[in-house]
Amino acid sequence: MDAYAAEFFSGFNRIAGACRGGFLDSPLGRFEAPGFADGQAATLYLRPQDLRLSRGEGDDGIACRVISCALMGEIEQIHVAVAALSEPLKIRSTRRSRLRSGDTARLSVTPGQALIF
Repeated sequence: MDAYAAEFFSGFNRIAGACRGGFLDSPLGRFEAPGFADGQAATLYLRPQDLRLSRGEGDDGIACRVISCALMGEIEQIHVAVAALSEPLKIRSTRRSRLRSGDTARLSVTPGQALIF
């Protein structure tokens, strides 16, 4: 699969990073990137439904701030800002978060769901 094919079937959050030692380093953490050379630029693709939010304080996940929340039938769509990213991330979930604009939260990625191109 390539980036074009992936985006044909789903929307994605795209985050630039650099590869080292078989991993992509990004503001959201390290992700396995087999086949990429050290120093090679790559892009992390994350589907909105593969991002999770929690209210808890602590070390799990990346700190973020809620920009907006909207109920869309059985789906909740949330936009969050992460300090190290210039663009907000879009999250979609069937679980109601009860977060509001301005709230702080912790962001994590569902294991094994990242695509790297």
